[in-house]
Amino acid sequence: MSRTLTLLRFFLSSHSKADLPIAALLIPIALSGSFALLLRDGVTPFAYSVSTLSLSAALVAIPLLGELAYLLRADPSSEWIEAQPAAAHEIRAARALHLLVTLSILTILPLLPVALFAPSAMTILDRLLFLGAGLCLSAALAAILLLIQALLSGRAESIFVTLQTAIVAGVVLGMILGLRYVSVIADIASFDFDSSLSLYPPAWFASAIGDSPTYWLSPALGLLALVLLVSLPRPFVHTKPRRTNILERVLAPARALASRLWINSDERGPFDFVYDAVPREREVILRSYPMLGIPLAFLLAASFGEEGAEHEGLMALLLFTPGIYLPILLSQIPASDSFEGRWLLDGAPVSQGAWMNGAIKALAVRFVLPLYLLLGFLAWQSVGYEFALRMAIPGALISVLVLRRLYPTCVTDMPLSLAPDQLRSNLDWGGILMGWAVVLTLLAVVANRFLTLEWAAAVILCLALMEWLGGRALRRSLG
Repeated sequence: MSRTLTLLRFFLSSHSKADLPIAALLIPIALSGSFALLLRDGVTPFAYSVSTLSLSAALVAIPLLGELAYLLRADPSSEWIEAQPAAAHEIRAARALHLLVTLSILTILPLLPVALFAPSAMTILDRLLFLGAGLCLSAALAAILLLIQALLSGRAESIFVTLQTAIVAGVVLGMILGLRYVSVIADIASFDFDSSLSLYPPAWFASAIGDSPTYWLSPALGLLALVLLVSLPRPFVHTKPRRTNILERVLAPARALASRLWINSDERGPFDFVYDAVPREREVILRSYPMLGIPLAFLLAASFGEEGAEHEGLMALLLFTPGIYLPILLSQIPASDSFEGRWLLDGAPVSQGAWMNGAIKALAVRFVLPLYLLLGFLAWQSVGYEFALRMAIPGALISVLVLRRLYPTCVTDMPLSLAPDQLRSNLDWGGILMGWAVVLTLLAVVANRFLTLEWAAAVILCLALMEWLGGRALRRSLG
């Protein structure tokens, strides 16, 4: 046990405290508390537990597939650790304890307000059992993700990116529409294998709440998860070079056109570097691509509504607000697993203005353009081609302007020049996201109300001119 605890202390101290920033946990704490306050009246303790545990599982899965994914992978220092005077089972136990400590923080802190705001029918014992069920559910989730990675031998990263995107979309969609469907389970008092909830995993763990003979199910699943976390090996991440994917082939004409008409000669190097290298950085992709789940969630929410002005308004909001989560992408741009090659960037005879302009334009073509191609197509199919033309193109140009405005604030160093665990961000995330959310929402409302197809051409020309002038102003200020 002493050797296991020593290894645990090493694992805990070897990762930066920024891996679990308390400030970042305030968002899931606020989400869970708000959801609990909205839900507590008119539902049974069991229904309350099922609903809140569903949100808890999603909020834990997102970081486990993103910035905390290293907990489910082989440590780069594994050879050094295995050379220490410790048995293999002691190393596995220490790794499992490290994961469980992290899961406990991720789970308990957001669930504390949920337990505090629980319906009065829940006793103190029920609330403690609820917290225990949340821990068992998080452990089971981690065990499933580890099992999938072990079976895939660390390959198929696209599967995890897709899964994380779906989870993000599910969280947002659940916050938008979830309360509409709580009434379906509001009167269910306990878990029953014969009910439709028997196929819903969070209900298995909520079975400890209420008068149910299956109270043993949650601890049994938690114990099985613990066995898997201790016994399963951590897979290594394969970093073999990737071939050109379909998206890169689709964007090839746009890249060539931008290089000819938009990119200055001294910006060509930074543009090509960021365009080609950033999409191949695993940590950047895992932390930024899943944010596509936010507009997809709004799209799904719009599909549940009725056709008409309300539907068009939600689609307009969808087309004008992707800039809200650009800070999440931009904050990851300095991260790279090949950060030792930074001297090549520092020694390049390229001015800071050219570096920044080239990077901004590369991100616009590589990330903003394909997003708006997808959103524009969906708007066309959902509302009509005229709506898509007058809203998608101005929305894309506004997102590029937001990208240019936010880049100096969010990107703290040269692109791809820092180790992922050295990445720091002192941004006021709440202030930045809330401020741009208000501005872009107002623009969406005004555009949907007043922007006709004839005026859209003039607006597009004005926005393109603003982008050109912004690039020139940046070069004058930075050289």
